[in-house]
Amino acid sequence: MNGSVTKEICMDCMQRKERFASRFRGQDVNIVTMGPYGTTSSIAADYLKRYMAETVESREVNIYLYDNFDKAVENLKNRHYDLIVLPNAYEKMTNFYWDNSLDLMLTFIIETPTYGLAGIPDELPDKEKPLLISTCKPVKHLLDGLLKKTIYADSSYETVDAYSTRHALSMLEKHEVDLALTNDTSLKGSKAGFISGVLKTEVLWSVFMYTG
Repeated sequence: MNGSVTKEICMDCMQRKERFASRFRGQDVNIVTMGPYGTTSSIAADYLKRYMAETVESREVNIYLYDNFDKAVENLKNRHYDLIVLPNAYEKMTNFYWDNSLDLMLTFIIETPTYGLAGIPDELPDKEKPLLISTCKPVKHLLDGLLKKTIYADSSYETVDAYSTRHALSMLEKHEVDLALTNDTSLKGSKAGFISGVLKTEVLWSVFMYTG
């Protein structure tokens, strides 16, 4: 990449940050994303909240959580909130970039919590029987790799879709599934625990404002 292109990219990032800071400095800000608390998106919203309080110097920053991104976007467009935080790994992300009513204000990268397969001690399923495993779609592709390093490597399984890692764990706690693909943040306070190896990565997040 030549120097002039590098300078142009850096300048665009700086201008976005400055525009963002100018818009929300000294203001009360309401952020919406997907919950419940403990999901990766709620952690990303917490990160943005700290950035706005410490760097942008916003006055009061509040976070509101919905059980899916569609509801969160709907309420953003109803002007109930100022900003939405969305992961670029989200399957419908392209729709938001092409939505002319949304303005991309900021992007940032943060490390995810630790992900793994969870089960309830003393209630682990028989490895000879087919398994029912809850998982949310963005991390569903991790399932085979995680299973290979457990006693269930050769077990057959079916998945049940969850809208978040916390929802996946909730299904396990209610005995609706045998195992759950979830993260360590969601596991806090739960009697369930990891039965597999764990994984984490860095994810790009985008922050949009509704412009109508």
